[in-house]
Amino acid sequence: MWPRPLATIGRMPSDHTTTLRLRLRRAALCAPALLALLACLLLACLPLAGPARAQSPTQPAPQVLPTATPLRLVVPFTPGTGIDLIARQIGPKLSDRLGRPVVVDNRAGASGNLGTEAVVRAPADGSTLLVTVNTMVMNRALYPKLAFDVV
Repeated sequence: MWPRPLATIGRMPSDHTTTLRLRLRRAALCAPALLALLACLLLACLPLAGPARAQSPTQPAPQVLPTATPLRLVVPFTPGTGIDLIARQIGPKLSDRLGRPVVVDNRAGASGNLGTEAVVRAPADGSTLLVTVNTMVMNRALYPKLAFDVV
């Protein structure tokens, strides 16, 4: 029927299989761009993570770690997941920028809670970082007895 009603202009065909294929194709094209964007954001924030210029009297001065101490990126999910691939892409770039080795440590289990607890219990010397996704927000509702505060 011509002309088509305004409500149907620009819509996909009603075939759900075709629509799903197009969405998957778009998602596959967007994945490398998202990885590059996340890497750029992390690298842009690195200068902000330097030592503070002035310390409050109640906080001790941060300890400076030797460059031989490896930086641990803890991923609380299994190897091969999306966040693991992001951490493994960012790891070498961090190593080049910081001049110290970077190790990606996968601690899977309990929807990311085991890896998060490992980071919470690590020494507060700045050598252990958590690389995670937004499941931490949901875990608060799913697991009433968490050993850490999400906020």
